[in-house]
Amino acid sequence: MRFTRSLSSIKEKIWPIQRFELQKLLPLILMKFFISLVYAVLTCMKDTLVVTAEGSGAEIIPVLKGWVVLPVAIIATLIYSKLSNIFSRSTLFYGTIVSFIGILFLYGF
Repeated sequence: MRFTRSLSSIKEKIWPIQRFELQKLLPLILMKFFISLVYAVLTCMKDTLVVTAEGSGAEIIPVLKGWVVLPVAIIATLIYSKLSNIFSRSTLFYGTIVSFIGILFLYGF
Protein backbone atom coordinates (compact mmCIF):
# COMPACT_ATOMS: atom_id res chain seq x y z
CA MET A 1 0.00 0.00 0.00
CA ARG A 2 2.77 2.42 0.90
CA PHE A 3 4.71 1.41 -2.16
CA THR A 4 1.76 2.23 -4.44
CA ARG A 5 1.29 5.61 -2.79
CA SER A 6 4.94 6.47 -3.21
CA LEU A 7 4.82 5.44 -6.88
CA SER A 8 1.76 7.58 -7.51
CA SER A 9 3.47 10.48 -5.74
CA ILE A 10 6.52 10.10 -7.98
CA LYS A 11 4.28 9.84 -11.06
CA GLU A 12 2.47 13.05 -10.10
CA LYS A 13 5.79 14.88 -9.79
CA ILE A 14 7.19 13.60 -13.09
CA TRP A 15 3.97 13.56 -15.19
CA PRO A 16 1.34 15.81 -13.52
CA ILE A 17 -1.11 15.37 -16.41
CA GLN A 18 -4.58 13.98 -15.79
CA ARG A 19 -6.16 11.53 -18.24
CA PHE A 20 -8.78 14.04 -19.47
CA GLU A 21 -6.00 16.56 -20.27
CA LEU A 22 -4.31 14.18 -22.69
CA GLN A 23 -6.98 14.94 -25.28
CA LYS A 24 -5.54 18.45 -25.66
CA LEU A 25 -1.94 17.79 -24.69
CA LEU A 26 -1.04 15.09 -27.23
CA PRO A 27 -2.06 17.12 -30.32
CA LEU A 28 -0.12 20.10 -28.94
CA ILE A 29 2.97 17.95 -28.42
CA LEU A 30 2.67 16.56 -31.96
CA MET A 31 2.26 20.05 -33.41
CA LYS A 32 5.34 21.28 -31.53
CA PHE A 33 7.34 18.30 -32.76
CA PHE A 34 6.37 18.74 -36.41
CA ILE A 35 6.86 22.52 -36.36
CA SER A 36 10.34 22.04 -34.89
CA LEU A 37 11.13 19.35 -37.46
CA VAL A 38 10.04 21.50 -40.39
CA TYR A 39 11.95 24.49 -39.01
CA ALA A 40 15.15 22.47 -38.65
CA VAL A 41 14.88 20.98 -42.13
CA LEU A 42 14.06 24.29 -43.81
CA THR A 43 16.88 26.09 -42.00
CA CYS A 44 19.41 23.60 -43.35
CA MET A 45 17.89 23.65 -46.84
CA LYS A 46 17.77 27.45 -47.01
CA ASP A 47 21.49 27.91 -46.61
CA THR A 48 22.24 25.05 -49.00
CA LEU A 49 19.94 26.38 -51.70
CA VAL A 50 21.27 29.93 -51.41
CA VAL A 51 24.93 28.89 -51.50
CA THR A 52 24.55 26.47 -54.41
CA ALA A 53 22.37 28.75 -56.55
CA GLU A 54 23.88 29.83 -59.85
CA GLY A 55 25.70 33.16 -59.56
CA SER A 56 25.49 33.08 -55.79
CA GLY A 57 27.71 32.10 -52.90
CA ALA A 58 28.03 32.16 -49.15
CA GLU A 59 28.62 35.91 -49.20
CA ILE A 60 24.96 36.53 -50.07
CA ILE A 61 23.57 35.10 -46.79
CA PRO A 62 24.30 38.18 -44.60
CA VAL A 63 22.96 40.46 -47.33
CA LEU A 64 19.71 38.49 -47.51
CA LYS A 65 19.31 38.51 -43.74
CA GLY A 66 20.01 42.22 -43.38
CA TRP A 67 18.40 43.71 -46.46
CA VAL A 68 15.52 41.32 -47.15
CA VAL A 69 14.44 39.36 -44.07
CA LEU A 70 14.59 42.20 -41.53
CA PRO A 71 12.58 44.77 -43.56
CA VAL A 72 9.98 42.17 -44.57
CA ALA A 73 9.59 41.11 -40.91
CA ILE A 74 9.14 44.72 -39.79
CA ILE A 75 6.61 45.44 -42.55
CA ALA A 76 4.67 42.24 -41.76
CA THR A 77 4.56 43.19 -38.06
CA LEU A 78 3.27 46.68 -38.85
CA ILE A 79 0.60 45.32 -41.21
CA TYR A 80 -0.50 42.75 -38.63
CA SER A 81 -0.74 45.37 -35.88
CA LYS A 82 -2.84 47.66 -38.10
CA LEU A 83 -5.14 44.79 -39.12
CA SER A 84 -5.54 43.71 -35.48
CA ASN A 85 -7.11 47.10 -34.75
CA ILE A 86 -9.60 46.65 -37.61
CA PHE A 87 -10.63 42.97 -37.59
CA SER A 88 -11.70 40.59 -34.85
CA ARG A 89 -9.26 38.01 -33.55
CA SER A 90 -10.85 35.07 -35.37
CA THR A 91 -11.10 36.95 -38.69
CA LEU A 92 -7.47 37.98 -38.42
CA PHE A 93 -6.43 34.41 -37.62
CA TYR A 94 -8.27 32.94 -40.60
CA GLY A 95 -6.99 35.69 -42.88
CA THR A 96 -3.42 34.97 -41.81
CA ILE A 97 -3.87 31.23 -42.35
CA VAL A 98 -5.41 31.77 -45.80
CA SER A 99 -2.55 34.09 -46.80
CA PHE A 100 0.06 31.53 -45.76
CA ILE A 101 -1.77 28.77 -47.62
CA GLY A 102 -1.92 31.03 -50.68
CA ILE A 103 1.83 31.62 -50.51
CA LEU A 104 2.42 27.87 -50.23
CA PHE A 105 0.24 27.20 -53.29
CA LEU A 106 2.03 29.88 -55.30
CA TYR A 107 5.40 28.52 -54.25
CA GLY A 108 4.39 24.91 -54.91
CA PHE A 109 3.12 25.50 -58.41
